[in-house]
Amino acid sequence: MTVTIGALSVGPIAARAVSTPGAVVRLHSVFPSTVNLAIEGSAVLVALTGPTGTGFPHAVALEQAVSFPGLSIAVGDCGLVSAHGILIQGQRGSLRATLDHASRLPARVLPPIVQRAGAWQACVRWLEDFQSRVSCDLRIGALLAGSASSTSLGALFQRSARALAQASVEEKSCGAGLPSAVSSLVGAGQGLTPSGDDFLSGFMAASRTSGSPLLAPALATAILENVAATGDISASLLRCAAEAFWPDPLLDLADAIAAENTSAALRALKNLCGLGHSSGADVASGFLFGLASLLKELA
Repeated sequence: MTVTIGALSVGPIAARAVSTPGAVVRLHSVFPSTVNLAIEGSAVLVALTGPTGTGFPHAVALEQAVSFPGLSIAVGDCGLVSAHGILIQGQRGSLRATLDHASRLPARVLPPIVQRAGAWQACVRWLEDFQSRVSCDLRIGALLAGSASSTSLGALFQRSARALAQASVEEKSCGAGLPSAVSSLVGAGQGLTPSGDDFLSGFMAASRTSGSPLLAPALATAILENVAATGDISASLLRCAAEAFWPDPLLDLADAIAAENTSAALRALKNLCGLGHSSGADVASGFLFGLASLLKELA
């Protein structure tokens, strides 16, 4: 039996991956509300997910939520990209996602941020409280204050994050410590997207929005050289960040901080921290700490 579902939207990096009819698709991983697809010619996994996936650059968001484990498809099943969508052919059934009426979402660009002011400060206070409540290993308050972490993993993150900040400042004048600092963070932590990777993604965004002509490409290169040290799903998201693709909540946060709109910034931060148990919070830490490091002289 073939289950056919229409797509609501296609993120900009997902659109690139599904642009070649005849490209082979392999089902990489299955989760309750999302499957990840490895598509021939794409270094980034494409997430096939429900309507809430709209706003993720690597996602094909379907018109309705789907319980993927209930479908007759399994990891390793293959299929094809066609002019009209994606077909995954399993041994007992198949899934077709049609793209004919899906919106192709444009790539969003980070705004320039030239100083840290009230919106940034309010976000730091809110994030510090949130990370305390959910017991994150990586804490924005300890990072900014230079205080000790309550966990050994947190202490490792703090050393690596501060080394990254120092190397990034030096990179503005062609310093050489960035690759080592990045390699200490890639794959650090547990889960599908380790905290070190999420932090790097946020820091990468800060490097672009702060306007350093040398830092962003150097940081992207160092990340891409180290992605083999982490899992496939997290490596895919790091590749997105290296190419300047981030989820909407992070972009909304950057827009609000640039506009000095505190209420919008806090709203975006809460949405970002709703991603995963601590993944969104770790991305936020990387972004806010990155701004603190790179815009220090303008604070």
